[in-house]
Amino acid sequence: MFCGKDGVHLSTRHVQRRLRNWRQSAGISRQVTAHSCRHKFALQIYEQTHDLLLVQAALGHASLGSSVVYARVSAEQVRAAVASR
Repeated sequence: MFCGKDGVHLSTRHVQRRLRNWRQSAGISRQVTAHSCRHKFALQIYEQTHDLLLVQAALGHASLGSSVVYARVSAEQVRAAVASR
């Protein structure tokens, strides 16, 4: 998910240092991690497309089961689905 200028993936530690520096420069006190960015990225893909296969492909998950955690269903969606039956 994180690549340098030459397209090579950055190490976990390098990404952590960059995120910490950007967060401090921006004056953000909340903790931001590479994992939280990846999670938010996956949630946005799912919210926009409702396609777990797309989430799986974007995150490089081998198993669809790993992507299921991003599937969110609101109470409103459940009511609409039940009402349409």
